[in-house]
Parts: sequence; C-alpha cells; structure tokens
Amino acid sequence: MAGVLIAASDASAQLRQPTPFDTSAVTDTVRATPAGTDTVALDTAAADTLRRESDLDTSITYGAAEIRFLVPERRTMLTGNAWVKYKGMELDAHRIVVDWRRNLLRATVRYDTVYTDSTRSTIDSLAVIGLPTFKDGSQTIHGALMKINIRTKEGYVEDARTEYGIGFYRGRQVQKVSEDVLFVKDGYFTTSEQEPPDYKFTGDEMKMVWGEKVVGKPVVLRFGDVPVFGLPFGVFSIKRGRHSGLIVPTYGDDSRRGRHLKDLGYYWAASDYWDLTTTLDFYERSGVLLKSDLNYRDRHRFDGGVSGSVNNRTPSGGSGVRWDVTMRHNHDIDRYTKLRVNGTFVSSGSYYSEISDNANRRLDQRIRSNATLTHRWPESGSMSLNLTHTQNLATGENSQTLPNLSYTMDRIYLFPSATQRKREEKDLLYEPPEPRTPPGERNGPREREQDRWYNTISLSYNSRLENQREEGVDGPLDVTWRSGIEHSARLNAPQKLFRYFNVNPSIRYSEDWFNERRRWHLDENGNAYSTQERGFFQRRTFSGSVSATTKLYGYFPINRFTVQTVRHVLTPNLSFSYQPDFSDPIWGYYQSLERTVIDTSTGPIRDYYQSLERREIDTSTGETIHYSGEHDRYQGTLPGGTPRGKRLSLNMSLDNLFQMKRVRLNDEGEEVESKMDLFTYNLATSYNFAADSLHFSNLSASLRANPISGKTRLGPLERLNIDLSTTHSFYQYDIDANREVDRFYWEREDLSGLNLLRMTSFQTSSSFTLSGKSPFVRAPEEEEAAPDTAAGPPEPEEIRDQIRNRFRDPSERGMRDISGGKPWTISGSIRYNLSMNNPMQPRENLYIDGTISLNLTERWQFRYSTRVDLKTREVVTSNLSVHRDLKSWEASFRWSPKGIGQGFYLRIGIKAPMLRDVQVEQRRGQGALSQF
Repeated sequence: MAGVLIAASDASAQLRQPTPFDTSAVTDTVRATPAGTDTVALDTAAADTLRRESDLDTSITYGAAEIRFLVPERRTMLTGNAWVKYKGMELDAHRIVVDWRRNLLRATVRYDTVYTDSTRSTIDSLAVIGLPTFKDGSQTIHGALMKINIRTKEGYVEDARTEYGIGFYRGRQVQKVSEDVLFVKDGYFTTSEQEPPDYKFTGDEMKMVWGEKVVGKPVVLRFGDVPVFGLPFGVFSIKRGRHSGLIVPTYGDDSRRGRHLKDLGYYWAASDYWDLTTTLDFYERSGVLLKSDLNYRDRHRFDGGVSGSVNNRTPSGGSGVRWDVTMRHNHDIDRYTKLRVNGTFVSSGSYYSEISDNANRRLDQRIRSNATLTHRWPESGSMSLNLTHTQNLATGENSQTLPNLSYTMDRIYLFPSATQRKREEKDLLYEPPEPRTPPGERNGPREREQDRWYNTISLSYNSRLENQREEGVDGPLDVTWRSGIEHSARLNAPQKLFRYFNVNPSIRYSEDWFNERRRWHLDENGNAYSTQERGFFQRRTFSGSVSATTKLYGYFPINRFTVQTVRHVLTPNLSFSYQPDFSDPIWGYYQSLERTVIDTSTGPIRDYYQSLERREIDTSTGETIHYSGEHDRYQGTLPGGTPRGKRLSLNMSLDNLFQMKRVRLNDEGEEVESKMDLFTYNLATSYNFAADSLHFSNLSASLRANPISGKTRLGPLERLNIDLSTTHSFYQYDIDANREVDRFYWEREDLSGLNLLRMTSFQTSSSFTLSGKSPFVRAPEEEEAAPDTAAGPPEPEEIRDQIRNRFRDPSERGMRDISGGKPWTISGSIRYNLSMNNPMQPRENLYIDGTISLNLTERWQFRYSTRVDLKTREVVTSNLSVHRDLKSWEASFRWSPKGIGQGFYLRIGIKAPMLRDVQVEQRRGQGALSQF
C-alpha cells in the first residue's frame, strides 16, 4: 500500500497527521476490519493520499505491507517491507515508526531463526530480514537500528555500515549530526570488500566528514583481528582524485637507526600545475629527517621537480645539521630546442651512505649535476651546450666543464644526383606522379638517371669545444684548467663493384687546438718531468681505410620431418687501413730527450758510507749512463694523447650465419613457412705490415646459438642460449722474458696434432628458461594489447619518484609479481672464463646462477635466486623473496643471507591507492656497508 502526506509550506512547522478515517482528507478503497481494532489492512496496490489544495510544498511518500495508525500517540507504524521517501531521502526497513510530534523515524530489523537440522531441535543460524537502509543522495548507511529526524536529517544508527568510494566504514554506534558529518563509536575503516575485512583501522572514537576525511583516536591497524601498530590519532583522506591531505606514516624497525616513523607529512595539491609534499622521518637513533618535494608540470612544455632534505643527527649519535638538494627540469622550448637540467648538492660525503636505503646510492661515491641545451637545424645539423659538475664524496675533489659545446653537421653529398637532391629537399611535401605514357608510344622500361661513382661521395663533420676545471682538496691553489677544441671530418664514397661487392673508401681528418702543451725535462736520475708551455698550438692527424664486403649463400636441402632447407650465409670482410707514426720528429708532436750522467754510487762513494771516513769522490771510477726517450707534448689533454706507431694493416673477418626453413601444416591443412636462425660463427684477425715484429693480431672466434626462443618453444623449455668465444695467438710465449716473441707457435719443437695456435682466453656461457602451467594456479588471461601511441610526458608521480629515489630501496618497488606473472619459471646459467696470456699464470673462474619463481597459489608468490662459485665452492649471493597478496593488502619478505644487500626486509602494506603509504616495515642489514 502506498500513501502521500502533504505538509504545510512553512518548513519550520511540524508535519500534521490527519485522523485515519477522515474521509474529507483521505479517499481510498479499503477492506473493513473488525470493530475495536486500530489496524487498517491495506491493499499494496492502492494509494492513500492526503492533499491540501493550498500551500503545497513538500510530500512524504511511504508504503508497507501493514500500516497501523496510533492516533493518541500521533504515530504511524509501517511493518513489512516498509519504506519512506522525503526530499530525496529514502529509508527502507522491516519496520518503521513515524513519530509525528518529534518528526522522528525509527527503523528496526527483524531477526528470524533458521533450522537446518531435520529434528528442528537446534538453531543453526540467525537470519536478518529487512535491514534498515538510509539513502540521502550519494550517502548510504545500513544499521540494525536507526533514528532519523526527517526535518533536520540528523540521526542515530546502531551497528552501522556505510560505503564511500573504495572505503567501507562500520561502527557500533553512529551519530549523524549534519548532512556531511558522522560521529562513530567503536568503529573501523577499511578498503577491503571481504566480510570480515582483511584489514581495518579501528578507533574508539571516529569522525567522518563525508567526501573529505576520516579522523580517529586512537587508531590501531589490524590485519584480521591482529593489531599491528597504533597511533594516538589518525587522519585518512577519502577525497576523490588529486587533492591535498595528510600523509599516513610508515612504522618500521631498522638495525642501524632503530625504530622509526617514516613519511609523516602533508601533501599540498596547490594547482593543476604544481604540488608540494613535506614529510618527517623520526628515527630512534639518528634523529629527525625532514624531506620536501616540489613537483611541477605544464603538459607539452616543461616538467620537473626540486627535492631537499635536512637531518640533525648521525646514526652514531653525533650532532650536526646535514642536507642535500636534488633538482630536475625538462623544457621543450620549441620543436627543435630542448633544455635538460638535473643537479645534486650535498653537505657531507657520508650523508647518503648513512641515510639512504638505496644500495646503489650508498655505494656511489660521486654526485653529478648536468645542464644540456640542444638545438637542431632540420636542414644542416645540431648543436649541444653542456655544463657539468662532479664531486667526489670520498676525497672532496671537484671537477666542472664550463662549458662543452659541440656541433654535428648532417652528412652532405658533394656531387648529389637528381634523386639525392629530391631526397634532401626538406620543404617538398608532395611530388606529383609522372604522366602515364600511352600504350605503343614507347617500348621498353622507363629511362632513369644512372648514379655516377662520384655521386656517393659524402662529407660529415663535427666539432667540440671543452673547458674543464679540476679542484683538489688543497683549496684554491690546487686548481687545474684544461681546454681544447676538436675538429673531425670524414669523407666516404661507398661503391658497388661487379654487382656483388660493396667497397667503401674513407678518409678521416682531425685537428685539435690547444692553449697549452707540455715541455719535458730530464733530471740527473733520468726521471722525466714536465712544465706548462702556454700559447696556441695545433695538432693534425689523419688516417685512411678501404673496406670491401660481399655475401655468399649456400643451400642444403633436408626435407626431413618439418625441416625443408638449411641456408649458410657467408659474409667476408676485408679492410685496409693506414695511419702514419705521429711520434716521428717531422710532426713535432713528441719531444726527444737525451742526458748523460756519471753514476758514482759504486766505488768510493760506497766506501765513504761504510767507513764513515771523509774522502774525495773519484769520478773517474763512476759509470757513464745515457738517458733518452720520447714524450708526448699533448699527454693529459682533453682530446687525448697523440697516437704513436705506424699502422699499415689488413683487417680480415668472416661471419657465418646458419638458418633453417620449416614447413608445417596448420589446423586448416594449409602449409605455413617459418624461418629461424640456428647459430652464428665469426672469425676476425689483422696483419700490420708496418710493425717490426708480431705482425698478426690475435685471432678471435665466437659462436652464438639460440636454438630455442620465442615461437620455437619446446614444451616447458622456453629459451636456450649458448655463447662461446676464444682468442688465439699466432706466436710463442717466452717464459723467461715474460712476453710474446716473434716466433710462430707452430714452429716449436714439441708440435703435435693440430695445435697450431696458442689459446690466450676462453669464455663460454649457457642459459635456459623453463616455464609452464601450475596445477594450483589458473593461468592469467592475456589482456588485449594497447594501441601503440607516442610516449607522452611523465606523470607527476613518475617525476616525484625520479627525484626521491636517492632514499628509496629500488627492490622495495619491485616486490610485487615477483614470479613475472607466470605460474612457475626456472632459469639458470653457467659461465666459465679462462685467461692464459701468461701460460704459467692462468686465471679462471666458474659461476653458476639459478632462479626459481613459483606461484604456490593464486595469492602466494615465491622466488629464490643464488650464485655459486664452483671454483671455491662458495655461495656468492643468495636471495629469497616471498609475496603474499590478500586482495586489499599484501606482505613481502626478502632475505639475503650473503653478498651485497645482506640482511632481510619485511613489508606489510595496503594496496588501495589512497592508502598505499600505510605500511609496516622491518629491516636488518644495509648491504655491504653494515653487518647483518
């Protein structure tokens, strides 16, 4: 049955309830009931409406299976699927009592016993019928008992439950004091959809401001019913989207810094273009660490951030303020001009090693700052201007480049053909097609311009200006300035000879300009030292080469099973290069020194020290010693030293590629071809005609095979790689002289078999990957690939992570999905290295690596990796990672008993984006810098 009560237009007046059978107010069709009762049995399809023809403003609509009017008390009882609607407010329950005097709605639930025992002697469970539900706009509250003022919409709820966004709230007693504010007694907040929830924040007293925040005191985080940690009070933001708010801290325990609260602070979303995060870390042993991160971004123009931190105490308990500042800025000034800036400044060299959890940052003893401005001219080339600053944290030394300026010219053809001119025309957007020739007017192919040999001659050029300042630890007096300009040009003229050979002659010319060089001297002991010579100096070097290559093909028909053909591709390469000896005096780049001295350390001088008698030194008994040498005047300059030694060499290499072609039938009976590379085998050496001895360089050989990869998967074997490389010397090794001698290895007396070359090194490695399905875990469904789009600018969170990673342990961010998304994976590799440059002192090592990743269940992930030195039979590194996913929260554990990163790390955190900073962590060990 449904009815409508019409209230007066004055909102402050109480709602008026008519007498139940006043026919002037109600017109309805009802069934009569026995006399003397106060109950009206109503047909649920009928309507009961009270209307006032004047001042009509607001209506209350209600309905129930049974409606009872209690006239003396001015109450109405709605029983059985009862509901009331008023001003966008809806209330549903088993029973609703309307108190017209106080404008109060009271809603209750009905409990019913459920028997599943056939004897009906035991109550198995209690069923809830007609749970009161209050809806007001987007707000929905459920409870066992509700009292609501229909005029002010204030209310009281027992055993209340409500939901907003991804959060769920529950309390033993809930008081609604306004449209947006709830007070909760003995309640909790969670994002878990489970019942009971996986985790929850409980509080004796809580306040929820609808759509803004939840405040509680005290707040205890519980996983299940197990308390993890507590706070005197807590504030949780429940706003949608990006917004300002408090940041919930992380509680943890560290072996070096003790118990701590990390990242307690405030996030300020100032505008759509920038935000600010300020947090405090409280450490039991190392005091307070204040961090602040400012991020900004203007889409398609610039982005960046500035981050700083201040610490007031060292882990050892010492006092003193230490700080650091890190900045990053990317600016696309226009289409062709870009600016990239990043910098780091720190007050103490030990700051990161004591504060940061990032092992790479702790081990890095250098901090670098860099600013680079690049510009490209579409039709000519590009320019780069670079400023850098490098500080050695261990020694305190600094170096700067002020500045580096480089220019690269695009390759140009000196005598371009018509086709090349069209290709280089940047402004040509559309070229109309050539007109068609009517049939019969011209026979034969269309004539085309033939490229001449000189059309391929091209020139490339680049230059570089560099200024470097180095400051030692002794202050302003220990400063070194170095500068230089490098020019380099190259001519190439690739040609095709006899249709099968590709020949490429090349000439390279370099010219370097200096404002200083060295002047060398010899002291009386024959030691060389140098002094600085200022001025303008030039150094010119050049070299030339001619290379030729071709390809040869061989086919081997197999026609067995699905294998049809094996192809062998041979690629011989020959190149001849020439470079003069720039240490020759005619070039003037090396300085020759000579000095003759008489050594009197033997004879009378020795007797003088032995007998302690004063006597004249007889120089006639001394030994005449002649010192000589050649020294590079440009040694230690920025462009580098001057090459010495004439080179007139022939470089030879032979590349071998073996491929296989397979033909298989698909499900439709059609032939499908597939090709795969079996392995490659390459050889290379050179012969220097200008050398006075040892003309041949070492012969290097490499074999690489990937028989199984990608589509060639064989059962559970997903990947198999084999690599092998060797180097052999053509010459014998003189053990007494401890060097190679100019005698071929096959000329020795004990020659046997085909042992014609001396092996100097041998390296081999093999790796494999096995993966497959698990009987315990259902394989994840493959998601449809997203369309390939150009990468846009980084999101604010990415920018924030890039400048805050100096403090974070990178492994903490990669502990999710440690199995790689596959039910199980086993990978391993073995590496063997042997060095025999000196046959009497061989050096070898043998390592084996293994990794097992396994999804034990849909929620349990396990990974174990280790490296073992088989020579010493010791475990070098070992890591165990376990990840537990419980939908709304997760736990990760990583243990490294040996090697870098030794120790363990335990993290328990919430997965919801709005609470991702809420986590508890336990850490022991800090890698190589502290003991476990």
